[in-house]
Amino acid sequence: MLRFPQDFPVSGDRPIPSKLLHILESGSIVKVEMPSSECAWLITGYHNVRRCLLDPALSRAIAYGGAPRLFGDDITSVPGCVFNMEGRRHQQLRGAISPLFTESALRHWEFRAGVITERLFRDISESSAFDATDAIAKPLVLRLVSEMLGLSVAEAQTVRALIAEQTSLVGDPKAVRLATENIVRLAETLLMNVPQHGLFSTLSRQGKKSAAVREDERVGTAAMLLFNVVEPMVPILAFAMARSVLCMSIIAPDGTIALPATPDISLLRGVIAEVLRFYNNGPINMPRVAVSKVDIGAVSIKRGDAVLTSTLSAGWDGSVYANPEAFDPWRRTYHSLAFGTGRHRCMGAEFVQRVSAVVAGRFLALLAHRGVLAIDSSSAPPLFNRERSSNFLYSPSSFVFHLR
Repeated sequence: MLRFPQDFPVSGDRPIPSKLLHILESGSIVKVEMPSSECAWLITGYHNVRRCLLDPALSRAIAYGGAPRLFGDDITSVPGCVFNMEGRRHQQLRGAISPLFTESALRHWEFRAGVITERLFRDISESSAFDATDAIAKPLVLRLVSEMLGLSVAEAQTVRALIAEQTSLVGDPKAVRLATENIVRLAETLLMNVPQHGLFSTLSRQGKKSAAVREDERVGTAAMLLFNVVEPMVPILAFAMARSVLCMSIIAPDGTIALPATPDISLLRGVIAEVLRFYNNGPINMPRVAVSKVDIGAVSIKRGDAVLTSTLSAGWDGSVYANPEAFDPWRRTYHSLAFGTGRHRCMGAEFVQRVSAVVAGRFLALLAHRGVLAIDSSSAPPLFNRERSSNFLYSPSSFVFHLR
């Protein structure tokens, strides 16, 4: 039996592990051993993954003792979390927290992301060189989510460290459980001392005025927000900035790099969509459990079996995306599964795409004004750090700019 992540190393110039690509291209459905030592069926390919995401027989309601888990007692073990629910309570909770992502809220966070990008760039604009990952992407996410969740930057850094422990693919199960307990404890504290602004403020108000939100659901969903907002944004923003520059730069006769003062918005949106397809933040998704018998392809999945989907493999399915190994920002988007689909589609999908486009566009305009001499050749694609392959989420590598 294959083991994840040991048998799925990333090598070469592609973010998809060779073994995962082989399983995808062969059309196989195989069993793998997860870091928790439990087994799960690994589902690849666009159509099979989409079916799993939509099938109510494959449930995300696994916050019960003895449920199959990827790491151990991770975020999927937290009761009341909207991430781990199904049915009527799940739909009620999604409806109750939908004010977190209204159009006015999205516009506000787009504006704040642009302001923070400009401030960070101003801090390094006098330097002769800077690393866009460390100087822009990481601090930008810390500052933005601090405002969004009403955290201090120090608290956001603490959450980042806890998430790294909680999602380590080679970590100690006791450390995973302790990290989850600490994240839940922090969520409880933040809800008790909620500020007047931010997502936690909205969640707290919804809990007070709506019987649709129980106390365990407020705490569990707050813990999910800490998990889902703080860390996954870093690689997406880093890849978006790097790929935008690579796609829109022109090498001048003197060897310097020319960038458009006003980025092509259509191309920029295509870059963001392609980043989500090409990298997808990691090779696999959190597990689901079959609540009844399900037939997928030639495999019969029994009640109680765990299932792992790979939305990364869905984006690399050659029957849906021609030449999937090519990063093509003009590619036609084919109902992307990057944020899932159906009843559990990520509620923050629009937020991520719009903020990423603002940050990448502002970054390009600022670079064009400042002038770029060169980009380190070591920063060529695939732009992720293989030395941190023990992480559930892809970690972006350095991307160094030398300025005029």
